[in-house]
Amino acid sequence: CSLVGSEMCIRDRLFAALTAVLVGAVTGLVPALRVSERSPAEALSRRGAGDAAPARGHGWLPGLRDLLVSAQIAICVVLLFIAGLVLQTLEAANSLAPGFNTDQTIASYVSTSSMGVPIDERHQFYEELRLRFAALPWVEAATIAENAVISGHPEQRLLPGDGREPFNAKVARVWPGYFEALEMQVLSGRALLPTDTVDAAGVVVVNQTLARRLSADGDIVGRHLTVPGSDDQPERRFEVVGVVRDVRQETLLDPPGPVAYFSLPQSYSRPGNALLLKVRGDPSGVVNEMERELRAVDTRLAIVNILPYQDVVGGELYVQRMNAELFAVIAGLGLLL
Repeated sequence: CSLVGSEMCIRDRLFAALTAVLVGAVTGLVPALRVSERSPAEALSRRGAGDAAPARGHGWLPGLRDLLVSAQIAICVVLLFIAGLVLQTLEAANSLAPGFNTDQTIASYVSTSSMGVPIDERHQFYEELRLRFAALPWVEAATIAENAVISGHPEQRLLPGDGREPFNAKVARVWPGYFEALEMQVLSGRALLPTDTVDAAGVVVVNQTLARRLSADGDIVGRHLTVPGSDDQPERRFEVVGVVRDVRQETLLDPPGPVAYFSLPQSYSRPGNALLLKVRGDPSGVVNEMERELRAVDTRLAIVNILPYQDVVGGELYVQRMNAELFAVIAGLGLLL
């Protein structure tokens, strides 16, 4: 039920229950029809004459064969019931909306750790890398993020500006143009702009879940969030400039949690970041071109995976798909029995 709405969940449970009842009725009907073909008088005379098999027990006690047949029917019903539930779960998972364009998006994690790019030049390097790819004819949009969507993100303690209790939220440091490139809908306010650099006032865009946490109506544009200071970083205040629709930020199956999107040019830049491209046509067809272009930037540039998001989504559903196929085969054997 965590994957689907309550209405769909109730419908799936009713479907599974009706399937179990139907299978139970069918498996009970076949032995009944077989018994109905026998003459009651003949059966009674055989039992009276001692023809009954010893394995069938005495009196009202069931015999070994009865117990084995009953266990077989029960196991088959359970297998069919589980297979129905697993298939329904897979269908529900396939229908989940990630919240961003997965059909034309391709991503790679690249690192300058072997190139020796100074810290104060990393932002410039990644902006030039983004512009280089954005100019290619097969690329519709290019953006940079500290962590690619549907991957692990750091968690940060945030202090609301209205004096409420601090709370934890996932942090995504992204490049201006990130929401447009991934087709993430901005519900109110604005997205991050190229002017949101280290020299400008700190800004943050939040998702729906975080906005509703701070306000019942989700209207928090203009409010402030504070990142507490640490040993090497002073406390910093950020203005909420926009609210975006929830996306599956870390996993496809878990419901969205609170996420704060900070401008990467306003933050410390790690040696490695994710390069995300919205391409024209099939993303799997440009994997090799993307790798060649990255190699042309600098042979020392470390490239960790180049994956179309169609494959990322498929990998997220791998366990559910394998479970569905396994239980479908086992349930098919049970039905045949």
